[in-house]
Order: sequence, then C-alpha cells, then structure tokens
Amino acid sequence: MARCGMIRTFPGQGRSLFATLKLALFALFALPVNLLAATLPALDAEDTIVVTADQAWESDAAEVLNFKGNFQLTAPYYQVSSVTAELHGDIDDPITIIASGTPARFWVEDDETNERTYGSAERLEYDIANGLIRLSGNAEIRDAQTVMRSNEMEYDTESRRLVSAGTGGVEIITQ
Repeated sequence: MARCGMIRTFPGQGRSLFATLKLALFALFALPVNLLAATLPALDAEDTIVVTADQAWESDAAEVLNFKGNFQLTAPYYQVSSVTAELHGDIDDPITIIASGTPARFWVEDDETNERTYGSAERLEYDIANGLIRLSGNAEIRDAQTVMRSNEMEYDTESRRLVSAGTGGVEIITQ
C-alpha cells in the first residue's frame, strides 16, 4: 500500500479529493516553483485540517471520502484516528466522520476551558454538525477526573453530557 500522504484544506476551498489532487499536480508541473510558493495561502492553525491515511477514494455517494489504513484527521479542536473511516461533507468542513478500528480513537477540546476529553471504541460516529459522538463496542470516555466504560455511549461535546446504553452495564471511575 502506498501512503496517501497529507491532505491540507484551506477555508472556503471545498472540492473533491481528485479535483484537488489534479489541481496540485497541474500547479506542480505548470508553474515555476517560486511562483507556486508565492500563491499558496499561509497556514493558520485555527483553520487547518490535516488528513492522513494509506488509501483514500471517493465513494459513489455524493461528498463521501473513504480512508483505509492509519487514518488520522486532526482539526483545531478535535482529532479522530482509526483503521478505516468515512468522511461525509467537504473535507475542509466535515459533517460526519464514521470510524472503525481496534480501536477507533478521538479527542475533543472544550473551547472555553481548553480541557480535552478522550475516547475509544470499536466504532465511532462523530456528528460534528450537532456535536455528538456515538461510540459502540468496548466504549470508553475519559477526562481529567473521570473514566466511563460501557458497550455503547453517546457524548455531547457542547454540553459535555454523557449517556451510556447497551448490555454489560456501566463502569465509572472518578477521582
């Protein structure tokens, strides 16, 4: 497997992965290097999303990118990593990320306190538009003071509220 490398997106430039790659190849071969460097926008840590994976391809469904092998998406206030993932919406403004792995992992940062909440599960679905993370299969969520384990959980990133469900009970460890 060839490593797909790094995909960086910039605000307001949502386009398909293949259109972006074709444009990048054209720019690389058609423009002098010094002119190309002068036209690239400056990277801003507040707006940059970096995606890496071994493989990436567009789905037949509209605006769905698939990733396989060492998937990682890092955004200013969250990160998702897994073996496989589907990204729904524009790559520079995803609506939903569905990830699975052994395990799929995430962290989200509270924009007021800058505290991070971490989690993992066999499958996670991050509904970014609504601020909900659904975990299933050996789910665990932890922050600085609490660890919660269950088969299924839903975490509201805005209210920092956690709901546990599924069979096998719930384990809560607090300090």
